[in-house]
Parts: sequence; C-alpha cells; structure tokens
Amino acid sequence: MWEARFGISKCSAMEVKPRSALVRVTPSEPKGDGLVKEGDLVTLRARTPKMEKRSPLWSLARYHIGILNGDGKKEYVEYRKLYKDETPGVVDGIEQDMLKEIHGIPALLDAKAAGTKLNKGIFAGKTVGDALAGIQKSHLETFFGFLLNNRSYFAGHNYFLPRVFRAWVEADAPAE
Repeated sequence: MWEARFGISKCSAMEVKPRSALVRVTPSEPKGDGLVKEGDLVTLRARTPKMEKRSPLWSLARYHIGILNGDGKKEYVEYRKLYKDETPGVVDGIEQDMLKEIHGIPALLDAKAAGTKLNKGIFAGKTVGDALAGIQKSHLETFFGFLLNNRSYFAGHNYFLPRVFRAWVEADAPAE
C-alpha cells in the first residue's frame, strides 16, 4: 500500500491498475462540506527512468489526458508504453499514426461540416476539411500544448482523437 499526506488529507493507494487506482482519502479535518469529494482527481507521482527530455506525449500521460483512436480500441497516449519505451522513434511513430487518423477525418464529414470556413486562428481562410487534411506535426505539437496548458480541465479523462482535434480546429486552434 502506498500512502502520502497532504495539507488537507491523507491518501492511500489500495489497488493500482493500468488506467485507474482505488484510493482511500482521509480528510485531516472532516468537518463541514469538506474539501475532498468523491470523484476528485488524485495525482500520484512515480519514479521514472531518467531521460534528458521527455516528449509532450509523456506529459499528457502524466496528467492522465488519454487520447484514443476513433473507435476507442487504440490508446495513443499510453503511460506504461512511454514509461518503458519512450524513444524519439516510438514517439514519432505514435505521432505519425495520429496524423494519419487526423488526415482521414475530412472523409467522415458531411459536405456542410467539411466546407465550413474558419475565420480566425492558424487556419484562418481554410475550410475545416482543408485544415484537417493539411495538419502537420507542428500543429499536433500546438494541440498537445493546448491540452497541457488547460490540464486542469482535461486531466483524468480520455478523448477520441477525431472529436477533440476537430473541436480544437473549429475553435480556432488556440495554443492556450
């Protein structure tokens, strides 16, 4: 059993699984409505192999920002794989798979959605379909930065890449 004390509570990990853990949280002062509620996100820090520079995929995994393929059968951001095998080649392979799926999104859109003109952001003047078909690795990195800059919202959840990436593009592809 793993245990840690924080200012407002003590946390004990009772069971750890690949995508979840059963934890017991004991508030320091269990009075009033309390600061800890069922369903709160608990972050555990793990010792990891020392690497000079970790990828943005590792940062997403660290905050449990899961990115799945369109049918949910493949995890692009997988903590255990990145923990053991994170190399530039592995990361590039994952990113190439993501780009391939993103480039396929326009074929799934109806004509109206694909033809919607983007008025602001890095894709201003393009249609949604053209923007998605032309996504490059630099756009993917900006997207990762957006998720990480807003990790308090995205942490602890899984997202289907086609949905979340398209929504990001339609929201003018913000960096923050």
